[in-house]
Amino acid sequence: MKINFFSVLFYKIVFVLVTNLSFSQNSENYFKAGNDFYNNGQFEKALDSYFKVLNENYHSAELYYNIGNTYYKLDSIANSIFYFEKAKKISPMDRDILNNLGYAENMKIDLIEKLPKSQIENFQIYLFNLFSTNQWGYILLLLIWVFCILFSIYYLISNSRLKKIFFSITSLFFLLIIVTFIIGTQKSIYDSSLIEAIVFEKQISVNDEPNDRSEVLFNLHEGTKVNIIEKLENWLKIKLENGAEGWIKSKGIKQIH
Repeated sequence: MKINFFSVLFYKIVFVLVTNLSFSQNSENYFKAGNDFYNNGQFEKALDSYFKVLNENYHSAELYYNIGNTYYKLDSIANSIFYFEKAKKISPMDRDILNNLGYAENMKIDLIEKLPKSQIENFQIYLFNLFSTNQWGYILLLLIWVFCILFSIYYLISNSRLKKIFFSITSLFFLLIIVTFIIGTQKSIYDSSLIEAIVFEKQISVNDEPNDRSEVLFNLHEGTKVNIIEKLENWLKIKLENGAEGWIKSKGIKQIH
């Protein structure tokens, strides 16, 4: 079943607006208290305050980033990477998030080399990572709004010289709308097809088949990111960034939403 990009975009925008409006005074107080506890080295108390903000149904890159930093200070590798990855999904080009995610990943045992990508694939990923799906949606709505204003001016003015100028500008914005829509749609499809998760067990076996009697291909350790490509009962087929595949038990990982 195909999901209309505009429908997904509409519900995401409504969700973001509702969650931002629901950022109550309590949430602000909890967030500030978490920052104060963190700055004073009271990391357990900082976590408690940040999770109280989450319980208020508020989600943001900054909140996940702070939780990731706190877990990093507590030497909780898997949790730290997990929350940095959640922050990255909301703000994919944020330099602080990417840097601290890199520091956390340096604490992992597993060093997995990525498969080389073509220049086209790298450019596509670069475009996707410029903004989150929500942000591409906001840009699209802004462009449509500006286009409507420009088109209205073009339609109302009678001066032929100005009409030509506004026709050119309006045409440019129409082209930008099409390009943004295509990128936003492809980004939405890409995000939907990419199901990522973090290993939370100290060590987990990767089998060649979804049963305990099958051969163990290799082991993974906490903090490693995997892509989920198939599910069978309590087993998940995963793929690593180096192309290796296998089956693991679902209880050992946590999906990044």
